[in-house]
Amino acid sequence: MMRRVVFAALLSAILLYAGQLPWINGRFLVHFAPEPLLNFSQTDNGAFVCGIPEIDNLMATYPITKVKRLMPLPTDPKIKRLRYHIRNLFIIYADVDSMEIPAICDQFKKLPDVIDAYPDYVFKKFAIPNDDHYYAQWHHEKINMPDVWEYITDANDVLVTVLEGVEWYHPDLYDNIWVNPGEDLDSDGVPMDPDDLNGVDDDGNGYVDDLIGWDFVDNDNDPDDQSSGYATGHGTMCSGIIAEVGNNHIGGAGVVWHTQIVCLRSDEDSSHIQSAIIGAMQYGIEKGVDIYNLSYGGYLHSPAAPYYQAAYNLSNAVLVAAAGNENTSEISYPAGYTYILAVGSTNRYDQRSWFSNYGTWVDLMAPGEHIYCSTVDSSYESPDGTSMAAPVVAGVAVLLRHEFPDSSNEFIYQKLREGTDNIDSLNPGYEGLLGTGRINAAKALFQWRFPFITIDSFRVVDTDGDGRVIAGEEGRLYLYFHNEAGWQPGEDISITVSCDDPLVSFSDSTVSLGDIAPGATASTESDPIVFSVDDSHFEGHYVRFAVRIASGATDYRKTEYVDVKIGYSPILVYDCDAEHTYSEFLSNTLAAGKTNYDVWKRSERGELVDEALANEFFRVIFVFGGNDDSQILSDEEINFLENFMDAGGNVILTSQYYPDSLAASHPEFLEEYFGAQHDEDNVNRMWGLYIEGIDGDPISDGVLLKGITSSDAANNQYSFGTAYPTGTGVGFLRYRSDSVETRYAAIRNQLSSGAKTILMEFGIEGICNGVAGFTYRDSLVAYILRWMGEEYTFVQQTPAEKPTRIKIKVKPNPFNGAAEISFNADGRYSADIYDFSGRYVAHLGDGVHTGRVSLRWDGTDDLGKRVPAGIYLVRVRSLGKEAISKVIYMK
Repeated sequence: MMRRVVFAALLSAILLYAGQLPWINGRFLVHFAPEPLLNFSQTDNGAFVCGIPEIDNLMATYPITKVKRLMPLPTDPKIKRLRYHIRNLFIIYADVDSMEIPAICDQFKKLPDVIDAYPDYVFKKFAIPNDDHYYAQWHHEKINMPDVWEYITDANDVLVTVLEGVEWYHPDLYDNIWVNPGEDLDSDGVPMDPDDLNGVDDDGNGYVDDLIGWDFVDNDNDPDDQSSGYATGHGTMCSGIIAEVGNNHIGGAGVVWHTQIVCLRSDEDSSHIQSAIIGAMQYGIEKGVDIYNLSYGGYLHSPAAPYYQAAYNLSNAVLVAAAGNENTSEISYPAGYTYILAVGSTNRYDQRSWFSNYGTWVDLMAPGEHIYCSTVDSSYESPDGTSMAAPVVAGVAVLLRHEFPDSSNEFIYQKLREGTDNIDSLNPGYEGLLGTGRINAAKALFQWRFPFITIDSFRVVDTDGDGRVIAGEEGRLYLYFHNEAGWQPGEDISITVSCDDPLVSFSDSTVSLGDIAPGATASTESDPIVFSVDDSHFEGHYVRFAVRIASGATDYRKTEYVDVKIGYSPILVYDCDAEHTYSEFLSNTLAAGKTNYDVWKRSERGELVDEALANEFFRVIFVFGGNDDSQILSDEEINFLENFMDAGGNVILTSQYYPDSLAASHPEFLEEYFGAQHDEDNVNRMWGLYIEGIDGDPISDGVLLKGITSSDAANNQYSFGTAYPTGTGVGFLRYRSDSVETRYAAIRNQLSSGAKTILMEFGIEGICNGVAGFTYRDSLVAYILRWMGEEYTFVQQTPAEKPTRIKIKVKPNPFNGAAEISFNADGRYSADIYDFSGRYVAHLGDGVHTGRVSLRWDGTDDLGKRVPAGIYLVRVRSLGKEAISKVIYMK
């Protein structure tokens, strides 16, 4: 009878978990209350105990093999505070059947000291690659690549070339390098495999050992981006934008994660050679290249035009070209030919890049600014140019060719031209000159097949209705969706919301939306997503909700994201400007420093007078006056700020108008709390050109500010003021032009309560953030916050000069006797050989030299033993710079 009861209980628990995601066998998570701090130890009989009888007794009923705290206990005070709520979250390993785990979790939930217990769920990966720097590739989100990657990431049947040298051994490109089947003697598909380099023209095309393509400039089989000792990285960049290997945990991801890059070099230095272009085009036609990316051009018709046209007519190839970077409507070639797609460049806001060519001859636009991609020396850059925009479109063309292998190139051209978002309204004066718009990869590939459902907006309603879900509260997430017109109907649409923040749990995370016609909307208004936030203490932060949209009738699926702030952050911008025109400058500065901050807009949320809220959450309040000279602080606000500072809270008051108003209405407030006596308002505006720090001051030593500028600043300062320090106040900024040396532009103070205060007689939004020779606004805020005991982790000051690249030349390459390895050094240098897997092989030499260095390698290691034939890497370092090039050793 007992076994039946236990089985019924297990079955009941399993049914409660039906439909949930699978979990990892043999373990589950238990989140105990943060007090007291638990430490589990194992007794002689194998039981795990922590000293709390209820927990120990339940632990003893199961065959537990290991107990592990999810995250280690930190020693840093700030991290301790951040991690407090999960310091008693444990992974418990048990020798039990996987299907028993939900029921075991339910038993733990019954304990008074347990917040939650749940299986260690395994969530399906959404179509976002795991590459380390994917976050820097803003262009993917802009053109909706994640929606495409839900269905297609690879196009291994498609051949693409950029007609430039490529660092084919770059770790983010090597696996995507095409291997000529006619030269691949062992058919293993390994690029530049020494086993295949036999000195014979095996495929009979007149090119010996053209295993990955050909260098039509140096006339050899190594079409490297560093050939001729000169490396622009251009071809490696274009190739990477198209097809950096995706989901490999390094660098970034290409538009296509896996395809075949045919390496055909026709460029030298920063130009392309006509004869080399013609040879490369003919080679591509013979080998059946499907997609050509042509990121070069000029304003004269090209002798290579017949070869472009032959690829179009004879090979059914798609040709994509950069429109040019001269900010002109003059037609550039080859982009200007009617059978080639001309691509202009846009920024992240869908505005035409200032350099991009335009005109009625341009077919479409694509992101072309700060495009993070591979470059030479196995590294990465973020270049600008239509040269970067074209390969974005070429990558989409690769996917289209894969999806429609039997279609004509004109069909793909049509899909690309139609698969755009119109951006004319964002580019006044250029209507009709930017082609059909900015490429939308999802639209180009799937508009004929799927709906396109997006989140238009969302709102969150919390328990007390103040608009912010805090610890212990429940939130209701209302989502509003739209199916874009011109796409397909959304049939039987449902959404499931998840969140990986351990503070958030759901009581209702799935909602059915039914059918959504093209152009129609839907929402969760009648059935909101219900979530709750753990009642432990934590600093406010954004949590990301993943909204999984799926059709029950088709294979349509996608994921949208919404970011919701829970709790309050320790740093608050109290924006008293009625129009909130200028607080963005301060917010951007705080964001640049990775500070945890909130914004309270007075005109929207009312006056900040809730002392309990402030004392619980805030450590620093910026009182921001902005450009408003009428909305001065009320008596209630002043009383609130006084009580906040009396309790130890820090306050920064920055405004060109408030000090004058407060001096008239509440002079004692300025004197007692800020140690300042306002003196003069509306001083000579030109004084704001130079606001300098005080030697030896903990905040302003060495500071020089520019307060009248439009360089990432508001340029709104017309009423600079001055003040004298009183009591314990200390002046720390002054106008260089002020002849009264005891008068200041900013004063700092420290109260007996421990509170620190700052009074600025100007608005911080007016301080420059990008003028050479002046201290940036970001730096000033960093110095102030650090003086107050807060963290500001990034200060951007004068941009560092881009270092000169080390250029390596290997001759001959491949070699079977000895190779000469030369490079430019700048002082101390060292050079070493590694095998292709990164293992050290030999030290070539080191020394001190400025200029060209030439070393020799005979194919032996440090012990004089001859190494196996294969691909090796020479690594050169000189004064903090580093370069890598390949060396092919043959026997």
